[in-house]
Amino acid sequence: MTKHLAIRLSLIISLLFNFAVAYSASINGKIKKVSKQDIQIGDDTFKVSEDGTFIYDKKIKNPALLDVVYGEMAWTVYVEPEATLEINISDSNLNNITYSGVLKSENACLLKISQMSEKANKYLKANWEELHIKSETDFVTVIDSLKQLYLICMVPAEIDGNRLTMDFIDRFGAYLDLNYNRFIVMYPERHYQYTGKEVALSPYVMDEIEKLNLDNKSLLDIEGYKKFVTALIDYKTGLELKSDSSSLNTEMLKTDAVFGLINEMFKQEELRDFWLSEYLIKHIQANGISSSEQFVDEFYAVCETKEYKRKVKAQLKE
Repeated sequence: MTKHLAIRLSLIISLLFNFAVAYSASINGKIKKVSKQDIQIGDDTFKVSEDGTFIYDKKIKNPALLDVVYGEMAWTVYVEPEATLEINISDSNLNNITYSGVLKSENACLLKISQMSEKANKYLKANWEELHIKSETDFVTVIDSLKQLYLICMVPAEIDGNRLTMDFIDRFGAYLDLNYNRFIVMYPERHYQYTGKEVALSPYVMDEIEKLNLDNKSLLDIEGYKKFVTALIDYKTGLELKSDSSSLNTEMLKTDAVFGLINEMFKQEELRDFWLSEYLIKHIQANGISSSEQFVDEFYAVCETKEYKRKVKAQLKE
Protein backbone atom coordinates (compact mmCIF):
# COMPACT_ATOMS: atom_id res chain seq x y z
CA MET A 1 0.00 0.00 0.00
CA THR A 2 1.46 3.37 -0.99
CA LYS A 3 2.75 5.63 1.79
CA HIS A 4 1.03 8.73 0.45
CA LEU A 5 -2.40 7.10 0.83
CA ALA A 6 -3.05 8.45 4.32
CA ILE A 7 -1.65 11.88 3.42
CA ARG A 8 -3.98 12.23 0.45
CA LEU A 9 -7.00 11.18 2.51
CA SER A 10 -6.11 13.63 5.28
CA LEU A 11 -6.07 16.38 2.65
CA ILE A 12 -9.50 15.26 1.54
CA ILE A 13 -10.85 15.74 5.03
CA SER A 14 -9.63 19.32 5.19
CA LEU A 15 -10.36 20.35 1.61
CA LEU A 16 -13.69 18.78 0.69
CA PHE A 17 -16.58 21.23 0.79
CA ASN A 18 -19.07 20.84 3.58
CA PHE A 19 -21.69 23.47 2.74
CA ALA A 20 -24.64 24.04 5.04
CA VAL A 21 -26.66 25.34 2.07
CA ALA A 22 -27.24 23.51 -1.22
CA TYR A 23 -26.56 25.27 -4.52
CA SER A 24 -27.59 24.44 -8.06
CA ALA A 25 -25.37 22.28 -10.26
CA SER A 26 -26.36 22.49 -13.93
CA ILE A 27 -25.61 20.32 -16.97
CA ASN A 28 -26.75 21.47 -20.40
CA GLY A 29 -26.49 18.69 -22.96
CA LYS A 30 -26.80 18.26 -26.71
CA ILE A 31 -26.97 14.90 -28.50
CA LYS A 32 -26.39 15.01 -32.25
CA LYS A 33 -27.88 11.59 -33.05
CA VAL A 34 -30.75 10.79 -30.69
CA SER A 35 -31.05 7.02 -30.20
CA LYS A 36 -32.76 6.95 -26.81
CA GLN A 37 -35.31 9.28 -25.24
CA ASP A 38 -33.92 8.98 -21.71
CA ILE A 39 -30.55 9.79 -20.17
CA GLN A 40 -29.64 8.83 -16.61
CA ILE A 41 -27.48 11.18 -14.53
CA GLY A 42 -26.74 10.06 -11.00
CA ASP A 43 -29.96 8.66 -9.51
CA ASP A 44 -32.22 10.67 -11.85
CA THR A 45 -33.51 10.03 -15.35
CA PHE A 46 -34.16 12.92 -17.75
CA LYS A 47 -35.96 13.18 -21.06
CA VAL A 48 -34.03 14.03 -24.21
CA SER A 49 -36.01 16.42 -26.43
CA GLU A 50 -36.58 15.85 -30.14
CA ASP A 51 -33.77 18.24 -31.01
CA GLY A 52 -31.36 16.28 -28.76
CA THR A 53 -31.14 18.70 -25.82
CA PHE A 54 -31.44 17.80 -22.15
CA ILE A 55 -31.00 19.71 -18.89
CA TYR A 56 -29.85 18.51 -15.48
CA ASP A 57 -30.36 20.95 -12.61
CA LYS A 58 -30.11 19.80 -9.04
CA LYS A 59 -29.29 21.25 -5.64
CA ILE A 60 -26.06 19.86 -4.16
CA LYS A 61 -23.97 20.76 -1.11
CA ASN A 62 -20.64 19.31 -2.23
CA PRO A 63 -18.77 18.66 -5.48
CA ALA A 64 -19.96 15.33 -6.89
CA LEU A 65 -19.04 12.55 -9.29
CA LEU A 66 -22.17 11.41 -11.16
CA ASP A 67 -22.51 8.31 -13.29
CA VAL A 68 -24.12 8.95 -16.69
CA VAL A 69 -25.80 6.29 -18.84
CA TYR A 70 -27.06 6.93 -22.36
CA GLY A 71 -27.77 3.99 -24.63
CA GLU A 72 -24.76 1.68 -24.50
CA MET A 73 -22.45 4.38 -23.15
CA ALA A 74 -21.59 4.81 -19.48
CA TRP A 75 -19.22 7.41 -18.08
CA THR A 76 -18.77 9.81 -15.17
CA VAL A 77 -19.12 13.58 -14.92
CA TYR A 78 -17.90 15.99 -12.26
CA VAL A 79 -20.13 18.83 -11.04
CA GLU A 80 -19.79 21.56 -8.44
CA PRO A 81 -22.30 23.84 -6.72
CA GLU A 82 -23.00 26.99 -8.79
CA ALA A 83 -21.09 25.68 -11.83
CA THR A 84 -22.57 24.90 -15.26
CA LEU A 85 -21.22 22.12 -17.46
CA GLU A 86 -22.02 21.78 -21.18
CA ILE A 87 -21.87 18.36 -22.88
CA ASN A 88 -21.91 17.66 -26.60
CA ILE A 89 -22.40 14.05 -27.72
CA SER A 90 -21.84 13.62 -31.44
CA ASP A 91 -21.88 9.81 -31.66
CA SER A 92 -22.37 6.69 -29.53
CA ASN A 93 -18.72 6.56 -28.53
CA LEU A 94 -16.93 8.05 -25.53
CA ASN A 95 -14.31 9.52 -27.87
CA ASN A 96 -17.01 11.70 -29.41
CA ILE A 97 -18.01 13.52 -26.23
CA THR A 98 -16.76 17.07 -25.72
CA TYR A 99 -17.19 19.56 -22.90
CA SER A 100 -17.20 23.32 -22.37
CA GLY A 101 -17.54 25.45 -19.26
CA VAL A 102 -15.46 25.95 -16.14
CA LEU A 103 -15.26 22.20 -15.45
CA LYS A 104 -14.12 21.28 -18.95
CA SER A 105 -10.66 19.99 -17.92
CA GLU A 106 -11.96 17.84 -15.07
CA ASN A 107 -14.56 16.17 -17.25
CA ALA A 108 -12.22 15.63 -20.18
CA CYS A 109 -9.92 13.92 -17.69
CA LEU A 110 -12.81 11.76 -16.46
CA LEU A 111 -13.47 10.57 -20.01
CA LYS A 112 -9.96 9.14 -20.15
CA ILE A 113 -10.46 7.65 -16.70
CA SER A 114 -13.76 6.05 -17.78
CA GLN A 115 -11.93 4.30 -20.60
CA MET A 116 -9.23 3.23 -18.15
CA SER A 117 -11.94 1.93 -15.83
CA GLU A 118 -13.31 -0.35 -18.54
CA LYS A 119 -9.88 -1.94 -18.96
CA ALA A 120 -9.37 -2.28 -15.19
CA ASN A 121 -12.77 -3.91 -14.72
CA LYS A 122 -12.09 -6.37 -17.53
CA TYR A 123 -8.73 -7.26 -15.94
CA LEU A 124 -10.30 -7.81 -12.51
CA LYS A 125 -13.09 -9.93 -13.96
CA ALA A 126 -10.69 -12.10 -16.00
CA ASN A 127 -8.23 -12.59 -13.11
CA TRP A 128 -10.54 -12.51 -10.09
CA GLU A 129 -9.80 -15.97 -8.67
CA GLU A 130 -6.10 -15.85 -9.54
CA LEU A 131 -5.74 -12.51 -7.75
CA HIS A 132 -7.35 -13.73 -4.54
CA ILE A 133 -5.16 -16.84 -4.42
CA LYS A 134 -2.10 -14.59 -4.22
CA SER A 135 -0.37 -13.68 -0.96
CA GLU A 136 -1.51 -10.51 0.78
CA THR A 137 1.64 -8.65 -0.35
CA ASP A 138 1.17 -9.59 -4.00
CA PHE A 139 -2.55 -8.84 -3.91
CA VAL A 140 -2.09 -5.39 -2.37
CA THR A 141 0.65 -4.61 -4.90
CA VAL A 142 -1.74 -5.33 -7.78
CA ILE A 143 -4.52 -3.20 -6.26
CA ASP A 144 -2.18 -0.28 -5.65
CA SER A 145 -0.86 -0.57 -9.22
CA LEU A 146 -4.40 -0.30 -10.59
CA LYS A 147 -5.00 2.81 -8.49
CA GLN A 148 -1.83 4.40 -9.82
CA LEU A 149 -2.98 3.84 -13.42
CA TYR A 150 -6.00 6.04 -12.73
CA LEU A 151 -3.82 8.77 -11.29
CA ILE A 152 -1.52 8.61 -14.34
CA CYS A 153 -4.57 9.41 -16.49
CA MET A 154 -4.80 12.76 -14.70
CA VAL A 155 -1.25 13.88 -15.54
CA PRO A 156 -1.78 14.97 -19.20
CA ALA A 157 -4.53 17.40 -18.19
CA GLU A 158 -2.07 19.15 -15.89
CA ILE A 159 0.75 19.12 -18.47
CA ASP A 160 -1.49 20.65 -21.16
CA GLY A 161 -2.01 23.69 -18.98
CA ASN A 162 -5.58 22.76 -18.06
CA ARG A 163 -5.22 22.86 -14.32
CA LEU A 164 -7.48 20.49 -12.40
CA THR A 165 -9.15 21.92 -9.30
CA MET A 166 -7.96 20.63 -5.93
CA ASP A 167 -11.53 19.68 -5.05
CA PHE A 168 -11.71 17.41 -8.09
CA ILE A 169 -8.33 15.80 -7.40
CA ASP A 170 -9.17 15.14 -3.77
CA ARG A 171 -12.68 13.89 -4.42
CA PHE A 172 -11.53 11.50 -7.12
CA GLY A 173 -8.64 10.41 -4.89
CA ALA A 174 -11.17 9.59 -2.17
CA TYR A 175 -13.30 7.67 -4.64
CA LEU A 176 -10.28 5.58 -5.69
CA ASP A 177 -9.09 4.89 -2.17
CA LEU A 178 -12.49 3.91 -0.81
CA ASN A 179 -13.40 1.62 -3.70
CA TYR A 180 -10.05 -0.09 -4.13
CA ASN A 181 -9.29 -0.37 -0.41
CA ARG A 182 -12.57 -2.26 -0.08
CA PHE A 183 -11.00 -4.98 -2.24
CA ILE A 184 -8.18 -5.17 0.32
CA VAL A 185 -10.51 -5.34 3.33
CA MET A 186 -12.44 -8.17 1.67
CA TYR A 187 -9.28 -10.06 0.63
CA PRO A 188 -9.26 -12.47 3.65
CA GLU A 189 -12.85 -13.56 3.00
CA ARG A 190 -12.26 -14.12 -0.71
CA HIS A 191 -8.86 -15.77 -0.16
CA TYR A 192 -10.59 -18.30 2.10
CA GLN A 193 -13.32 -18.79 -0.52
CA TYR A 194 -10.79 -19.82 -3.18
CA THR A 195 -8.09 -21.54 -1.08
CA GLY A 196 -9.80 -22.75 2.09
CA LYS A 197 -7.05 -21.01 4.10
CA GLU A 198 -7.92 -18.47 6.78
CA VAL A 199 -5.81 -15.31 6.79
CA ALA A 200 -6.04 -11.93 8.49
CA LEU A 201 -4.78 -8.62 7.19
CA SER A 202 -1.29 -7.85 8.45
CA PRO A 203 -0.78 -5.13 11.09
CA TYR A 204 0.90 -2.89 8.49
CA VAL A 205 -2.03 -3.06 6.06
CA MET A 206 -4.54 -2.53 8.86
CA ASP A 207 -2.55 0.44 10.15
CA GLU A 208 -2.69 2.03 6.71
CA ILE A 209 -6.42 1.41 6.36
CA GLU A 210 -7.19 2.74 9.84
CA LYS A 211 -5.38 5.99 9.10
CA LEU A 212 -8.31 6.94 6.87
CA ASN A 213 -10.48 9.43 8.71
CA LEU A 214 -13.89 7.95 8.03
CA ASP A 215 -15.49 10.16 10.67
CA ASN A 216 -16.31 12.92 8.17
CA LYS A 217 -19.85 13.34 6.89
CA SER A 218 -18.72 14.96 3.62
CA LEU A 219 -17.47 11.49 2.61
CA LEU A 220 -21.07 10.25 2.65
CA ASP A 221 -21.49 11.89 -0.76
CA ILE A 222 -18.67 9.85 -2.31
CA GLU A 223 -19.69 6.66 -4.08
CA GLY A 224 -18.03 3.75 -2.32
CA TYR A 225 -17.86 5.25 1.19
CA LYS A 226 -20.79 3.26 2.57
CA LYS A 227 -19.61 0.00 1.00
CA PHE A 228 -16.08 0.50 2.30
CA VAL A 229 -17.17 1.29 5.87
CA THR A 230 -19.57 -1.67 5.83
CA ALA A 231 -16.78 -4.00 4.69
CA LEU A 232 -14.42 -2.67 7.36
CA ILE A 233 -16.99 -2.96 10.16
CA ASP A 234 -17.94 -6.49 9.09
CA TYR A 235 -14.29 -7.55 8.89
CA LYS A 236 -13.36 -6.16 12.31
CA THR A 237 -16.54 -7.58 13.84
CA GLY A 238 -15.69 -11.01 12.44
CA LEU A 239 -12.27 -10.90 14.09
CA GLU A 240 -13.83 -9.97 17.42
CA LEU A 241 -16.39 -12.77 17.28
CA LYS A 242 -13.69 -15.38 16.66
CA SER A 243 -12.20 -14.60 20.06
CA ASP A 244 -15.55 -14.46 21.90
CA SER A 245 -16.51 -17.58 23.84
CA SER A 246 -19.88 -16.21 25.03
CA SER A 247 -22.95 -18.44 24.91
CA LEU A 248 -25.13 -15.72 23.36
CA ASN A 249 -26.40 -16.40 19.85
CA THR A 250 -24.25 -15.22 16.97
CA GLU A 251 -26.58 -12.49 15.69
CA MET A 252 -26.89 -10.89 19.13
CA LEU A 253 -23.12 -11.04 19.60
CA LYS A 254 -22.50 -9.56 16.16
CA THR A 255 -24.85 -6.59 16.60
CA ASP A 256 -23.51 -5.95 20.09
CA ALA A 257 -19.95 -5.90 18.72
CA VAL A 258 -20.99 -3.67 15.80
CA PHE A 259 -22.62 -1.12 18.11
CA GLY A 260 -19.47 -0.96 20.22
CA LEU A 261 -17.28 -0.56 17.14
CA ILE A 262 -19.45 2.20 15.65
CA ASN A 263 -19.32 4.17 18.90
CA GLU A 264 -15.51 3.92 18.79
CA MET A 265 -15.15 4.85 15.12
CA PHE A 266 -17.60 7.75 14.85
CA LYS A 267 -17.60 10.76 17.15
CA GLN A 268 -19.68 12.98 14.85
CA GLU A 269 -23.26 12.51 16.01
CA GLU A 270 -24.80 12.40 12.53
CA LEU A 271 -22.41 9.73 11.27
CA ARG A 272 -22.66 7.67 14.46
CA ASP A 273 -26.45 7.80 14.29
CA PHE A 274 -26.44 6.94 10.60
CA TRP A 275 -24.37 3.78 11.07
CA LEU A 276 -26.20 2.69 14.22
CA SER A 277 -29.54 3.01 12.40
CA GLU A 278 -28.22 1.09 9.37
CA TYR A 279 -27.13 -1.91 11.43
CA LEU A 280 -30.11 -1.76 13.78
CA ILE A 281 -32.52 -1.92 10.84
CA LYS A 282 -30.57 -4.88 9.42
CA HIS A 283 -30.86 -6.66 12.76
CA ILE A 284 -34.60 -5.99 13.01
CA GLN A 285 -35.20 -7.26 9.47
CA ALA A 286 -33.19 -10.43 10.08
CA ASN A 287 -34.25 -11.26 13.65
CA GLY A 288 -37.56 -9.54 14.33
CA ILE A 289 -38.58 -6.86 16.80
CA SER A 290 -38.65 -9.02 19.94
CA SER A 291 -34.99 -9.99 19.45
CA SER A 292 -34.03 -6.37 18.82
CA GLU A 293 -35.40 -4.61 21.89
CA GLN A 294 -31.99 -4.32 23.60
CA PHE A 295 -30.47 -2.61 20.59
CA VAL A 296 -33.50 -0.39 19.98
CA ASP A 297 -33.16 0.90 23.55
CA GLU A 298 -29.42 1.47 23.09
CA PHE A 299 -30.05 3.32 19.83
CA TYR A 300 -32.66 5.69 21.26
CA ALA A 301 -30.48 6.34 24.31
CA VAL A 302 -27.73 7.91 22.16
CA CYS A 303 -29.33 8.95 18.85
CA GLU A 304 -29.58 12.73 18.38
CA THR A 305 -30.57 12.79 14.69
CA LYS A 306 -34.31 12.97 14.03
CA GLU A 307 -34.02 11.58 10.49
CA TYR A 308 -32.53 8.29 11.70
CA LYS A 309 -34.94 8.04 14.62
CA ARG A 310 -37.77 8.26 12.08
CA LYS A 311 -36.20 5.55 9.92
CA VAL A 312 -35.96 3.14 12.84
CA LYS A 313 -39.49 3.99 14.00
CA ALA A 314 -40.83 3.30 10.51
CA GLN A 315 -39.05 -0.08 10.48
CA LEU A 316 -40.57 -1.01 13.84
CA LYS A 317 -44.05 -0.33 12.46
CA GLU A 318 -43.65 -2.63 9.46
